[in-house]
Amino acid sequence: YYAEDGFVELLGGVVPVLTGRAVPAGELDGAAAEEQLAAARTRVANTPDLMAQRDRAVTAARAQIRVARRAK
Repeated sequence: YYAEDGFVELLGGVVPVLTGRAVPAGELDGAAAEEQLAAARTRVANTPDLMAQRDRAVTAARAQIRVARRAK
């Protein structure tokens, strides 16, 4: 699974996951994630907030790519 912006905790063999978005690895589109990464890298980031948004988008796209590749 790819989980975005969440919380994971290990409790005696049980792993609760709280997230707003979880996608099974097999449903991720690696090509779409590569496109998202390219788009994120070209975002204008001339303020601290825009830099943070760009960095989050790059991190999310990289994570999706990584999970999609492992699912193959």
